[in-house]
Amino acid sequence: MILSIVLLTSYIIPNLQGNSTSTLAAQNDRIPVNNFTETQNNYKNWKHTDTVKIPILMYHSITNKNQHQISISQFQNEMSYLKKNGYRTLTSSQVLYALRTHRIPQKKIVWITLDDGYKNSMTTAQPILRTNHQHATVNFVTVFSQKGPFLNLQDARLMKASNVIDFESHTVT
Repeated sequence: MILSIVLLTSYIIPNLQGNSTSTLAAQNDRIPVNNFTETQNNYKNWKHTDTVKIPILMYHSITNKNQHQISISQFQNEMSYLKKNGYRTLTSSQVLYALRTHRIPQKKIVWITLDDGYKNSMTTAQPILRTNHQHATVNFVTVFSQKGPFLNLQDARLMKASNVIDFESHTVT
């Protein structure tokens, strides 16, 4: 049920550039989601499955500062484990596509989310993900973007441009 809530809120939020909104409607061979259009060609090798099961690894702050947050080395070890064991990390668009079409790229898939938009999503998580050729979705709380340890909108734009991170709404509809 939580996955459904995350996906439903992503359909109505404005994108980070502020010039359009997300949509579910597929037009011709394109699937527009979050102002990022993927063609059907990107999915040509995806295989049908009767049941779509997508494990979600949800992280908040990645830091060595307190025991209630995941340490940098633990995050690094978990991402290395996924890479070493052949897991493919999905974008939010790919998750949506899989759920809508019952097609997946391979059996070992996972969706990595970084909740709330902590600054260390950019300074710590993104470099580790880039090194491992992985992807994650930041569930961004826009009202936090002017506060303390959180990403600002410029950070979010830079991260989105990297193609390592995509963004969805978190707690704001």
